Amino acid sequence: MKNEPNKKNLVQDVLPSKRSIRNIELPNRSKRSVVSNDVSKVSTKNDYDEQDFSRPVSIKKEVDLNAGIKTSKESDIKENSYNYEYEDEIKRPSKKLFYGMVIIAIFILGFAISSIFKQAVITITPHSQVVALDSSFTARKDSVGATLGFQIVSVNKELSKEVAAGGKENVSIKAKGTITVFNTTTEAQRLIATTRFETPEGLIYRIPNPITVPARTIKDGKNIPGSVDTIVEADRAGESYNIDLKDFTVPGFKGGPKYEQIYARSKTEITGGFIGERKVVVEEDLIEASVILEEELKLALSSEIEEQIPSNFVMYKNGINYTFSTPTQSSGSGDTAIITKKATASAFIFDRASITREILEVTSPNIEDQNIKISNLDELNFTFSGNILDIENIGNLTFKLEGQPQLVWIFDQNLLTSEITGLSKSNVKQAISRYPSIKEATIEIKPFWFTSVPKNEDKVKIINTIEI
Repeated sequence: MKNEPNKKNLVQDVLPSKRSIRNIELPNRSKRSVVSNDVSKVSTKNDYDEQDFSRPVSIKKEVDLNAGIKTSKESDIKENSYNYEYEDEIKRPSKKLFYGMVIIAIFILGFAISSIFKQAVITITPHSQVVALDSSFTARKDSVGATLGFQIVSVNKELSKEVAAGGKENVSIKAKGTITVFNTTTEAQRLIATTRFETPEGLIYRIPNPITVPARTIKDGKNIPGSVDTIVEADRAGESYNIDLKDFTVPGFKGGPKYEQIYARSKTEITGGFIGERKVVVEEDLIEASVILEEELKLALSSEIEEQIPSNFVMYKNGINYTFSTPTQSSGSGDTAIITKKATASAFIFDRASITREILEVTSPNIEDQNIKISNLDELNFTFSGNILDIENIGNLTFKLEGQPQLVWIFDQNLLTSEITGLSKSNVKQAISRYPSIKEATIEIKPFWFTSVPKNEDKVKIINTIEI
């Protein structure tokens, strides 16, 4: 066709000048291949077909040959996988952090546990002063108020001792025991000494001392007989009067209504009746046994009296008055005899506050603050002024006290405890300084890392260095 361009000329327009592949300079193997964008250096189709593509090309190992042809999707996958690995490394906790958290938890737990055992010990030394005392005092029985008073506490006791019997004697002994006398009348009944009581068998026993039997009472709609215990002694000596528990009538009321209304029953067996020869303790052994029994009775009676003394009263052992009965003998086992002795102890006791006031007036009349106690009040030497003949009927008692009483200023321990709970050490010292009776104080809080007193008063202990 005439208008169709010449194909040969068209190709030649884009082909460079004739150039053989042999004229192209080969790159050094050690250098990177260079790709040229110069279209003038693009070979013709024929030249392209003739190129040798088997020649080696130098490429660095770290260069990714496929980097230039990766799709965007593949690139995103690679990038996302790298991000996941980075995030995993961040989320994994280090061992140092773990151990640190464990140590902190142990510390917090230990602190919480230690707070359970938190306590405070406050040791306080109050003001004190020792004075000399050598004075006489007079007290009135059962007096109260400003006048010094005293009271009497009495106890009885009986002790026995088995002693070798080196002698013999003829004796005639009456049996003894205790009975309970009842009264069902509406009036109290007085019975004189030697009043007779009779058993159903006709044995007669008498009371050695007069008694008064109370009248009956009514309780819950029932009549309750009045009653009293008393000792009875057989009318005659001999073993025939040794009896077990029995019922008794009063022969003196026979023929009248009181014979049925007043009666008695044994409280103990009636024993000890004897006629004949028995082994006895010789005089020297009897005296020795009596002295031993007296000392044992004093110790026993003193202990019993001390147990009965109220805490706000003071008793002096030198102020106990003892009375002893004549020792009696009874047959023992074999060649022995039983020595029995009875004693009564009567103690004079004084109100601590009252006798402290009297001592202060003598030893320290210029002391205005009377909030004082004597720590060694029991240790002062007590002696009677004169003889005590009739303990029960004594009205006034004169005595002497000697020694060195220690005056101790006291403080309200409960109030102080309530004031210092929850305070720091410095604030505790300030609170204690407001007590003029306290000389000095030390504060110890356990465990040592706590710096304040527990809020619970049960965990606050106050120790007074001077016991009162």
